[in-house]
Amino acid sequence: MVHLTLKNGKNQLCAAETDCITETPFQRKYRNRIRAGDKPGCVLRLLRNRSDGQNRKDQAMKISTSPHRSFRMYGMEEGMSNTPEKTFRAAIFDLDGTLAYTVGDLLACMNRMLAQYGYPQKTYEEIMSYISCGERDFVKFSLPEELQEDDERIETCRAAYVSIYNKHFLDTTVLYPGLDKLLHDMKAAGIRLAVNTNKTQEHAQAIIDKLAPGIFEMLKGDGHYPCKPDPTGALEIAAEFGLTPDEICYIGDSNIDMETAGNAGMFAMGVKWGYRPDVLKAAGAKILVETAEEIAPWFGL
Repeated sequence: MVHLTLKNGKNQLCAAETDCITETPFQRKYRNRIRAGDKPGCVLRLLRNRSDGQNRKDQAMKISTSPHRSFRMYGMEEGMSNTPEKTFRAAIFDLDGTLAYTVGDLLACMNRMLAQYGYPQKTYEEIMSYISCGERDFVKFSLPEELQEDDERIETCRAAYVSIYNKHFLDTTVLYPGLDKLLHDMKAAGIRLAVNTNKTQEHAQAIIDKLAPGIFEMLKGDGHYPCKPDPTGALEIAAEFGLTPDEICYIGDSNIDMETAGNAGMFAMGVKWGYRPDVLKAAGAKILVETAEEIAPWFGL
């Protein structure tokens, strides 16, 4: 068995000799903060919204801070196998490039904003490297290089971009092929489903409400939670589901998503139909899928 490795190249073993587990840097940070009496925001928010007593508190703290069991690596250099060695009880999906093709609206609205200020237009290829980094960075890196450290200009352009995107973010955005059936099958089988995105909560919710109504139990977006690859949103989803991270498959199309999965201690599944298929394996994907149908066996479907 090959075990996950931390960024510093070290693994951490639990007390039981037969149980090899790995603790991510983010999980270690949460554990240390709790020992110091400073509970992470994901735990605090969960406790603020619950009234069912100490059991819920204990469960949330355990889920948010426990190191995860290491996963077997699927394939490594010789290629990845699509045969599941375990199935998962929940799935967290990224939105842009994973669930929905959104780049047409994103690029069109960005170029309208740039034209408004007389800045050069961007191409599809140019925006791919930063499209998953959240709204502010999407605007920042679309501006001419000499303006990318000008906070006032960034915020002015961001406001103009949002004003345009508010009117056009559903013009051409659609679910990727096969996902409608997959999501309904997963829902019917009792798989817990959530979305974790760097898109703003408001835009993400509107897209999900139109393209996949009634499917997802929760959505964690930018503006309410730190941007990925910070795992706060993903860990809060685990806590609210009452599951440990290693019971959850995190599905995304970018290095940001694979790093989020690793930071949260979740299984990282990369989809090759999205915006950054070239970076998935190097960023920590444990399996790559080419179609929605290839996801189903990982949930016993």
